[in-house]
Amino acid sequence: MDAIDPYQIVAIRDRICSDFSEERWIDLGYITGCGDIIDSHPRLLRSLDFGDTDYPICALEVLQMICGRDQSNFSKIVMLLDRIAHTDSTPIPAQHQHPPTFPHGIQLHDQIGKGAMGTVYRASTPTHGIFALKYCHHRSPEQVRRFVREMQAATEIRHKNVLPIWSSNPDYDPPYYTMPLATPCTESLSSSMALHDILARFIEVLDGVAAIHNHGYIHRDIKPENILILADSSFAVADLGLAKNIVNAQSTLTQTGQSPGTNGHIAPELLAQEPGATTDIRVDIYSLGKTLYRLLSGRNPHTIKPDGIPPEIFRIIKKCTREEKSDRFQTIPALRHAVSTAKDALGPNAALPDIVKSGLAELIHATKVGSISMSGLATLLAHVAKLPPSSDTLVIDTITDIPIQYFLPIPANLAGQLVTALERMSTALTREYASYSWPHAEQVVGVMKSIWQQSEENEVRLASIEVCILASGILNRYAAQDSTFELLASVTDPKLALRIATLVENHREYSRKLLGRTDRDRLHPHILSAAP
Repeated sequence: MDAIDPYQIVAIRDRICSDFSEERWIDLGYITGCGDIIDSHPRLLRSLDFGDTDYPICALEVLQMICGRDQSNFSKIVMLLDRIAHTDSTPIPAQHQHPPTFPHGIQLHDQIGKGAMGTVYRASTPTHGIFALKYCHHRSPEQVRRFVREMQAATEIRHKNVLPIWSSNPDYDPPYYTMPLATPCTESLSSSMALHDILARFIEVLDGVAAIHNHGYIHRDIKPENILILADSSFAVADLGLAKNIVNAQSTLTQTGQSPGTNGHIAPELLAQEPGATTDIRVDIYSLGKTLYRLLSGRNPHTIKPDGIPPEIFRIIKKCTREEKSDRFQTIPALRHAVSTAKDALGPNAALPDIVKSGLAELIHATKVGSISMSGLATLLAHVAKLPPSSDTLVIDTITDIPIQYFLPIPANLAGQLVTALERMSTALTREYASYSWPHAEQVVGVMKSIWQQSEENEVRLASIEVCILASGILNRYAAQDSTFELLASVTDPKLALRIATLVENHREYSRKLLGRTDRDRLHPHILSAAP
């Protein structure tokens, strides 16, 4: 049998009405007897990229992939495309005219979305108010099974950046589930959001995708349309209809011609359709790069151009979308780190690291010439507290290197700023301190000991002792642990002891050796009660 002429495919594609909707595509599929083709390839319309004359090659690739050398399939699609191109009044089957009814007093209002498999309505009940309901509008057993799998995956994954399912009924006809009402993400956010905010929201998307991966799934259809904005303005990943469980089932493309995903976002290895080809999380990383490009530019992601995109971000997008998956980011955490670093470098606090370094140098110089600048200390502490995560080591080093004279004693009006800076240091320690050398813990604890002794404020003491617990515990430095224990043993105030007990419980991993001593009875009973 002769292979299909690619020029014939492109010619057919060019005859299709550019404004033809996916809903009409699905309905006409059943009218013309091509329902099996539609069910097997529900995203064919989007894959053909209707109305986009710049990329006819996409139609060529997709139709070749679907038809292969099967002339009968090709003939069916020819008939369907012919019908589409020459009609605008074909009647819609009765089952597609009116939405079904649902139990428990659910009332449907307006339709707010429709895909190849499911339709979404704004719905309500007297007791639960307004929400979204999605039901499977297909009769095909395969599509119903896929819809149910989507429900099961979404129910299993509980994360603030994955759209939650509130209730579901896979046995109802049609199967459905309910979820929070959310706003679809537009293709381009650059007109309504600052770059720093877009990247912050994209990090939420990455956290949602990471949760999906951590549950053993790959999404396989990440794009702006599947990112929703929740009521609290956070972003959530939605539509797990194409999600593949890579733990319980090997992700192998075994169905000839089936290519999950949306054209323009699909990783090359999915389009290749090589026998025995396997997919992994890097197909999602590819799609995330395409999605970030669309969110920033609003442009078609088939061809990625640097126009209007900061070089730091464009490099990330290009790495995500490398042809070879081994050249991409290999994990979501690695991609998240790159985006977070770029966000910090481009954000409103981008100059803070240099300001902090300069401020510390001024304090050190003032001490050498016999002058103490408490206003300079206040400014420095305020800046340290605002440093981004990419500057964690700078946070640690700056507070450790502040001349001790500035803490002898600590003015009451600086207590609040000092506490905030020390809390920021504790966060930095948990992320970066394991890379420091052991003796550094003694230096940190020495500074904290001075702060403890020179302050009468419990908030300051609490913040400083947390730094001590973390520094001595993370580096497992015995001398630093001894000094920290002595500070704990000096606590007599019951209120402070109770709050320290909470710290001990929160940092049980680092306080085990610290409090597992033979002389632990020297501790206040409240602290002792929380000891591991």
